[in-house]
Amino acid sequence: MGGLYRLAIANRDALETRLSPCELMGMGIIMWKYVITALVALELVLLSSFWSPAAATINDTESYIWDYAYSGSSELVCKQVIFHQIGEPVPAHESLTQPAILRSHIVNSTHCKSVSKPS
Repeated sequence: MGGLYRLAIANRDALETRLSPCELMGMGIIMWKYVITALVALELVLLSSFWSPAAATINDTESYIWDYAYSGSSELVCKQVIFHQIGEPVPAHESLTQPAILRSHIVNSTHCKSVSKPS
């Protein structure tokens, strides 16, 4: 019984301990650090939901090909073909095609040096 009495006295003394103003201020600073860290993390999560790398600007793709000057022509010319993607990309599991605008125009044949010329 004496052990239980000593334990009760020790618990009462622990409850009666008071923190100094400096200790309270230190605990407050630590709590504010956690609050600020949580708010910054929440801000990052919310901002990342409004902006995603997939929504970033997509540059047009350029390619050089040998092609006929116009429909029905027998003259082969070097053409620059520009692919401009329209809007958001379609997820691969939904479609194998992507909406795009294709533009082509005749350029100097030096651009097609690395492309084999069809016979």
